[in-house]
Amino acid sequence: MCGIIGIIHPQVKDKEHNLEIMLETLHHRGPDDRGIYFFKQSGLGHTRLSIIDPLNGNQPMVNRTAELGITFNGEIYGYKDLKLNLDYKFKTDTDTELILALYDIYGNNFVEKLPGMFAFGIWDEKENQLICARDRFGEKPFYYAFGINGEFIFASEIKAILASGLVQPKISNQSIVHFLKRLYVHPHQTIYSNIYSLPPAHILIYKDNKLDVKRYWNLPKLNDKISISEGIEQFRYLFNNAVRKQLVADVQVGAFLSGGLDSSTIVDVASRIQPDLQTYSFGFSNELNNELHFAKAVAEKNNTVHFEMEEKIKGLSDLIINMQTIYDEPFADSSNIPTYLISKFASNNIKVILSGDGGDEMMAGYGYWYQPIHSLQNYLTREKNQSGNVNKLHSILMKLVSPQRNRDLIEGERLFSKYKNILNLFLSQRDYFNSNDLIEFGFENVMLNNIESPENIEDVLRLDIEDYLPGDLLVKIDRASMANSLEIRSPFLDKDLAEFCISLPHRLKIKNGQGKYLMRKSFSHRWPKIVRSRKKMGFGAPVDIWLARKDIIDLKGDCLYNKSNPLYDFLDYDKVNQFRNKNNYQEWILLNLSLWMWQKLN
Repeated sequence: MCGIIGIIHPQVKDKEHNLEIMLETLHHRGPDDRGIYFFKQSGLGHTRLSIIDPLNGNQPMVNRTAELGITFNGEIYGYKDLKLNLDYKFKTDTDTELILALYDIYGNNFVEKLPGMFAFGIWDEKENQLICARDRFGEKPFYYAFGINGEFIFASEIKAILASGLVQPKISNQSIVHFLKRLYVHPHQTIYSNIYSLPPAHILIYKDNKLDVKRYWNLPKLNDKISISEGIEQFRYLFNNAVRKQLVADVQVGAFLSGGLDSSTIVDVASRIQPDLQTYSFGFSNELNNELHFAKAVAEKNNTVHFEMEEKIKGLSDLIINMQTIYDEPFADSSNIPTYLISKFASNNIKVILSGDGGDEMMAGYGYWYQPIHSLQNYLTREKNQSGNVNKLHSILMKLVSPQRNRDLIEGERLFSKYKNILNLFLSQRDYFNSNDLIEFGFENVMLNNIESPENIEDVLRLDIEDYLPGDLLVKIDRASMANSLEIRSPFLDKDLAEFCISLPHRLKIKNGQGKYLMRKSFSHRWPKIVRSRKKMGFGAPVDIWLARKDIIDLKGDCLYNKSNPLYDFLDYDKVNQFRNKNNYQEWILLNLSLWMWQKLN
């Protein structure tokens, strides 16, 4: 995994100092090597974490004619097989060179042929153009901006763009609103109105001072005709293949193991392919009912080399402050702290880790908000198709035939009386501050909702894939891992497996009020009994306990409730003060925003 930068400008060689400073800020993403390569109007930079072909894979990489150059962050899974099908003379055994070859052969349409996770910039000297792209789900970050002298600047992290000294950032009120509502900045935006995030599944072309950004891939259509037996067969095959592809590396690959269904299944498959698999687990000591005993049961069943980290977290206030630097933008998903700590722990022994991220989004794992939507959808469907006496008869028959189905409809009727539609229910499950709160904070003229109204559970799942997944989960895992020079790979986001999962109807994902139905049918026989019967716990932190700690109370007083904090250039103090000592997630969000404002704007 790596850090990438670039500056496009007619006098680009005058920007060497700017590029060097940018690279320095990304040392954590690639401590093994670094380099800068200049074309006439382009300067590309790279910091390298050596995973594939350590001897010959240094970047920026140029082709044999020195007409093409690339700086690349990510992994192209199955790249060796893809190379075999190309009539191209390769000089390295890297996936980086494969990208150059595909562009050389197919031109601007090459991106759709790339599997894996990636963010890259290719300079074409002959065409005098820059081609950049980001993977389908947003596993790897890509930011860009325009400098004060007309420079086009890009980088893996916002801190590198700011370090260039060529951009004067401006805070976006719209991004603050999204953060307050969801814990994170929208994945198509940044906290700054003049620094931009390339959306997942998009390609960027910069030529003749003109910018063209367009989508190259869309979520697959629903396949409602697939049977349960067909689904099981395909899921098993695609899942095994995804794990197999992601174990390919020139260094040892390990796995995070929470003892949940996703990580347990990955470890089960990976340990059969790589018998010496290292697994890493995290638990909060004396603060939460942690998951370590579940993880241990899976590790023992699969004979992994298992490591446990149990942490009470000393120096919490310093750690929370440090998160603001690591994440660049306001970020309040509390699981970023345990993710950072377990990444730091694992990085002592290993460079690459498999993770279960994406499993909940692909297979409807968040029952606490998907199940209510599922119940409301079923109720709305019945009301649309049934009326009068038929409806009454239908209800009677449901009581006799399917008690679970009847309970589902009763719950749906209750939800309908309260929320009226799926959109309102969805927002109630996801928004931490409502519209009235935001208006009282002072955001009267900011659009509060830009979500298209979902009509069914499939729409909601797709919203999470295009918003929550890239905006929260993948930002969390990328920054926490790369701060420790650790590469995270997510088998659930393998292109073939993910496309299959997204296309599945919700009947193969939610059954009798329980998510991940198809996954359970496919792999539950290989889980320890304690895992098969467990309830989902998540990886969150005990925010209520943390906020009541003396060091955090002091931090709140010094920062959050300090009227000199730049926060109060954006939010009303009296409204914020209403959350004083609530020790809830709303106060946690406000604390993180205040710390970020204090650090970045003071």
